[in-house]
Amino acid sequence: FKRKRLQKNLYINRLVRPFYGDGRFDVSITNPGGGLLAEVKTNQGFLSTSGGYERYFEANGKTYCHIIDPKTGYPAETDLTTVTVFCDSGIESDFLSTMIFLDGSENIGKYLNSDNFKIFAADKNKKLYISEGLEYEVYDETFGR
Repeated sequence: FKRKRLQKNLYINRLVRPFYGDGRFDVSITNPGGGLLAEVKTNQGFLSTSGGYERYFEANGKTYCHIIDPKTGYPAETDLTTVTVFCDSGIESDFLSTMIFLDGSENIGKYLNSDNFKIFAADKNKKLYISEGLEYEVYDETFGR
């Protein structure tokens, strides 16, 4: 059987369930610069992605993310460009991807080793942050760990 492949559309919670084969999915992670960044192999569960590269607005020559920082009430300013969270709850994956995105790379370490969820994230310098145990393949060689 071929693996079920799920193209991840940003900002939408997804439930992935096995329908055939070995019960695993290849989830495509979009490159914030365009194209495919990576594929993550995952079992049944939920995933959510937060980022500011598909939904944004421009004003006076500056680009603003659509995600509002609850601490300031203004559009988020973070060095992370994309955060995908894999877990057992759609509500949790959505909350966590947004919270981690807002927290930035300086705080991502405290989330990477959770027993309850896994993370695949990238920052503006093309550094990747990936939870241990997450099976993946990076397609854009300009990104590194």
